Order: sequence, then structure tokens, then C-alpha cells
Amino acid sequence: MRKENSIKNISFVLVGQVANLIIGFITRKIFVLFLAREYLDLNGLFTNIISVLSLAELGMGSAMVFSLYEPLAKRDTQKIQALMGFYSKAYKLIALVVLVAGIAIYPFLDIFMGAEKPQNIANVNQFYFLYLANSVISYLWAYKRSLILADQKNYILVLYKQVLYFVLNVVQVLLLIFTGSFLFYMMAQVLNTVVENLLVSRRADQLYPYIRHRQGIPLDQESKHSIFKNLRALVYHKIGDVMISSTDNILISMLVGMSWVGLYNNYYMVLGSLNTIIAQIFSSITATVGNLNVSEGEEQSYCVFQRILFANFWMMAFCTITLLLEIQPFVELWLGENFWLPVSTVIILGIKFYLTGLRKTVLMFRDAMGLFWYDRYKPIAEVILNLVASILLAKPFGISGVFAGTVVSTLLTSFWIEPYILYRRGFPSKPLRHYFYRVVCYTGITVLLALLTWGICSLLPGNGILGIAVRLLTCIFVPNGVLALCFHRTDAFQYYWSIAKGIGSTVWKKCHHSQG
Repeated sequence: MRKENSIKNISFVLVGQVANLIIGFITRKIFVLFLAREYLDLNGLFTNIISVLSLAELGMGSAMVFSLYEPLAKRDTQKIQALMGFYSKAYKLIALVVLVAGIAIYPFLDIFMGAEKPQNIANVNQFYFLYLANSVISYLWAYKRSLILADQKNYILVLYKQVLYFVLNVVQVLLLIFTGSFLFYMMAQVLNTVVENLLVSRRADQLYPYIRHRQGIPLDQESKHSIFKNLRALVYHKIGDVMISSTDNILISMLVGMSWVGLYNNYYMVLGSLNTIIAQIFSSITATVGNLNVSEGEEQSYCVFQRILFANFWMMAFCTITLLLEIQPFVELWLGENFWLPVSTVIILGIKFYLTGLRKTVLMFRDAMGLFWYDRYKPIAEVILNLVASILLAKPFGISGVFAGTVVSTLLTSFWIEPYILYRRGFPSKPLRHYFYRVVCYTGITVLLALLTWGICSLLPGNGILGIAVRLLTCIFVPNGVLALCFHRTDAFQYYWSIAKGIGSTVWKKCHHSQG
């Protein structure tokens, strides 16, 4: 059942994300055509400011999902009711804190905008409060979303999210074409958040009708102690995640210039889309891993870890190589050369993307095992190093220096601390050196494949759509073909190959049966 849930979750993620990736780029193109570039800069800056406000969530989502694995596996409905009552109150408080903090930040918006404050936008205040409202609303039903996720049913959440995202983008495109109003554009976003959360809430009530009768059921002190202990650790992790991932635009605006924010956000839309797909894939199987750790022993968990790490490497190698070779010509075709970032910046972004993505397996097992406490101070060190390195490197290297600072801080902290904690606490009988040996080998192979694919692409003719298509085919066949040739005899490859053959056989039988 765990394997079937994982396959279903991943399938929904891939189909939905690819479809919405396409319409998302269309929407951004319409955005650029019908609104001044200052709106693009403002969108990126406000998105990062609101992301920083998500610190108020304190990692509650991760703690909640982890605490639900065991009662869901044991079908302990009374424990689930008590947890839902506790988390319902917690998220209402979080929404209130975010609202108050957002209002408190409002007088300082000019500082965040820097010297290049947009002069042609009259309703900056209204736009900011719409971003804030959208964030506050998203917390009101979050506890029910986490229950569905913990029960290995992420495909339900993905279905709602992707369908509504598609509808939202269509509505926003029409609003931009016929009204040219950014205000209506953002109001549609807020309405979409309300509808999505209401639908998820209703679906949770249908799947778990007993949670509607959670009032008056107290949560035991042992569970509260465990939750608060995890929360104390997750506060540090939340600060680190937000400060590392959500301050780039703020630093760029303040240190390099707000005009660079809009340029970066076009690239971030590509990077963010890939990151979202990868994150959703891992999110889709985190609950399965959590269930595995509750039900099985260390040996089985470690075997699954090795297999997922292999798939993680393959995914990141392919995505990073394709990203480095395709993103510049894609942005030129999509928006024009005026929206290019320097090649050096693109390379740094590719390295940052690869390092962040390759950590997903370790982080997923950390979350599934609830090992938040043991590396709780790591995010603080990472944030300090990131800010110092980004500020120091921004002056001589501009926007490239901001992202190089993130790469430096990751290598000095997360790259080795996270696996160290996982092996010491989650796989105590396994040698950590095997992990680093694999990661170094995987990274070396990725670099060689990138150089090989780049060399082949440099010899190929074609510009525009034809050139992008030819390079894409090269990126698909060369890295994946070489990886298959190198690893086809390994246990991990054979495991995934057997799953692929099983899916193919099932599809073939269904098609043959329908024709018959």
C-alpha cells in the first residue's frame, strides 16, 4: 500500500505541475506585456516579505505531520481528534500573529524597496495588504491539510491546488487583458486561496468525519511535551529556511538595486517551478517514509534511504544540466534578451539549485523520523554565514555575490551537519563516510555529464524554438543514457526498473482490455 500511495502521489504531482508550469509562463508573459516592469519588481519583493512573516508558523506543520504518523497507523481516532483540536487553536493564533506582524512591518516598506522605489505605482499600500491577507487566510485551515498529507493522500491536495491554480491563471490573464489592473489580479489570488482552503477543509471532514467532534477532547501531557519540544527545535529550522530562501530579493533590492529583483524573479519562476515539482515529489512520499519508520526497522529504512538518494541524484543531475543549458535561450525566447542575467549568475544559481535539491532525501528522512531537535542550532549558523557572505560578496560581484553567499553557507553547514545527524540518530549502525563517498561520486558524475552535454550542444545548429528543442532532446538522451549505462546493474536502478515495468504492464493490459 505504501508503494501504491507513493506512485499515485507522484503521478498527480508531475501531471499537475507540468500543466500549470506552462500556463504559469503564459501568465508571466501577459503580466510583462500589460503591466509596467515596476509591478514585477514589487511582486517579487512583497512575496519575499510575506515569506519572512511565515516565521510565525514556527515549523508547526512539520511537527503536526510527524505527530500524526503513529495515531494514523494505529487508527487511534481519539488521539487524532485531540491533536486536531490542539492544532486548530494553534493555527488561529499563528494567523493572528502574522496579521499583526504584517501591519507592524508596513511603515518600513520604503526601506525594503531601497533607492529605486517605484514611482509609477499609486496603490502600493493596497497591494501589500492584499499579499498579507492572502498569507493570513492560508493558515486558517492548515491543520486539516496536514492530516490529509500525513495519511499519505497528498494527491488530493495536489488535485485541488493544481486545478484551482489553472483556473486562477486563466482568470488573471483575462483580468490583465481586459482591465490591466494589478489590483484585480491580486484580488483573484486572495479569492483562490479562500476557495482552495474551503474545499480542502470540506474534503478532510468527509474523509475523517470524527474530527468534526474534536471539541472537549484534551491532548495528553506527554504528546504536548513532545510537540513543544519539536517546536522549540523547529523554530530554529523555520528561521533558517525562511531567511535563506526568502531574503534574496530583499538583499538584492537593498544591495544591488530593485531593478535586478524583477530580472531574477523571471529566472526564479523557472527555478521555483522545478523546485516545486521536486519538493512535491518528496512531500508526496514523506508520509510513506514516516509510516515505514513507525512500522519497520533500521535495515529496511536504510535500504529505502539508499534507493531514494539514488533517485534524488539522478533527478538533480538531469534537472541541473537541462537548467544550465536551456534557461538563457528560454528567457530570450520568452521575454527577450533585455531580461537576461549574466552567465556567471546563472552558473551560481545552477550550483545553488543542485546543492539544495540533493539535500531533499536527508531532510525528508529527518522530518519523517522527527529528528528536529538534534541540529536545531545549525540554521542559525547558516543564516549568519549566508548574510555575512552575501553582503561581502555583493559589493565586488553584484547579484552573483548574493547567491554565492548562499552556496558558501550551505557547504559550511547543511551539507555535512544534516547527514551527520541523520546517520548518528536515525541510522546509528551505518558509517557516515559511505554517504559522503556517494555524494562526492554523484556530484563528480554530474559535472562530467554537464561538460559532455554542453560540448555536444555547442556543436549543434539551431536558434529559437528549434535550438531549444534540439538541446532539450540532447539533455534528455545524453545524461540519462550515460547514467543508465553506468548504473543499470545496481540494486537501486533494478528496483525502479521493476516498478517501471510493472506500471507499463498494467497500462498495457488496461489498454488491451479496453480495445478488446
